[in-house]
Amino acid sequence: MPQRHLRPSGPALSIASINIEGFSRCKADILATVVKHFDIVCMQETHIGPAQHRPALPGMKLVAETRHRQYGSAVFSRPNLTIEEVCTHTTEGQMETITVALPNVSVTSVYKPPKSPFSHTELPDRCKRKFQISIGDFNAHGTSWGYKENNQDGDAVETWLDELASRAVKEVLDPIPHSQHRPITITIRSVLQATTVPFRRRFNLRKADWLLYQQEIEDSIPSIPPHPNSYTTFTDLLKRSARRHIPRGCQTEYIPGLSETSSDLLQAYHTAYHEDPFSSTTTELGEILLNKVGEDRRQVWKELIENTNMTNNSRKAWATICRLGADHTTPPTLTTVTANSVAAQLVLNGRSQTRRRPTGEYRRTAVSDHPQPASALTKPFDPEELEAALCLLKPGKAAGIDDIGGNDTAPGT
Repeated sequence: MPQRHLRPSGPALSIASINIEGFSRCKADILATVVKHFDIVCMQETHIGPAQHRPALPGMKLVAETRHRQYGSAVFSRPNLTIEEVCTHTTEGQMETITVALPNVSVTSVYKPPKSPFSHTELPDRCKRKFQISIGDFNAHGTSWGYKENNQDGDAVETWLDELASRAVKEVLDPIPHSQHRPITITIRSVLQATTVPFRRRFNLRKADWLLYQQEIEDSIPSIPPHPNSYTTFTDLLKRSARRHIPRGCQTEYIPGLSETSSDLLQAYHTAYHEDPFSSTTTELGEILLNKVGEDRRQVWKELIENTNMTNNSRKAWATICRLGADHTTPPTLTTVTANSVAAQLVLNGRSQTRRRPTGEYRRTAVSDHPQPASALTKPFDPEELEAALCLLKPGKAAGIDDIGGNDTAPGT
């Protein structure tokens, strides 16, 4: 299957929220460096009264705020973000909500004081959108966000909030000074994300032109002197010929199970996603794409199971069995070697294995000037032995210290 370049899909919307515990210029400067790539920033407990200056966040614009000496909230956004409506509401229990309505999605900043009960207020029709995101400080205990048990407010929050879509990535950032709360973020991404692998060039031996590779090496070898110092020149010749006639490269991003049909759907989904990630067309294309990719992956897995042969391809078969197993953890390797035994062995290795003889036992031995007869281990090897050794090399094995693999030197390639 020909590989296609995967166009990256950036986040559709990035939101950050923090209980800042009193707004100040120093906190704003530190927070601006953390959330500089986000679209919307929600703040709770700004502690800004009616007579104080409005809060300012470098690189962002103030959309709306609720002033209160003890509580207070504020919402910032990127300067070029399209905002259609803004709604603010404060309940009798001082629960503050600020809703920012964008095209097809609304973001609500929520702050509930610790001693106030949670109460949900319906949004006005002008701020309602197809997708709604709520983020903030609810001051409620719930097992969904790390507590051991739910309290009354936690039950009310879980009843009110619908489960967030799977394409939303939630993250907790590092804290800022003079605040015990950490910034939390929500990033809305596309329904299908590519798998990223480290960049590493690999030779594709299946698509190599072995005839041209062999011809170029045979034409160039006579110009290399038959001397041990020419080994580096020989290896450079193999590498240069391999780069010309053996394709190599690395696909750093790929989607497993992506067929030709699903690849066309992916291109159409990316086009709709970049135009409007929250439109009905994008949502429908995303659902069709997920169903198609799921069917393709099931078909590939079915063919893998049916075509696996335990006799001819045991490595692939056992790898499949391990993937089917329920236990994917590797048992820890226990060793009985202690540090004292290693130290004792090092001491023994440093001692001489021969017994020292007295000085009087040394005898002067005469060295013969006659050449010793050549043995099978010292005589030069002939071309037949070299070819026999090359035939024993297994193709597809990893290269040695000279970076020459078995396929590069095997006869007949």
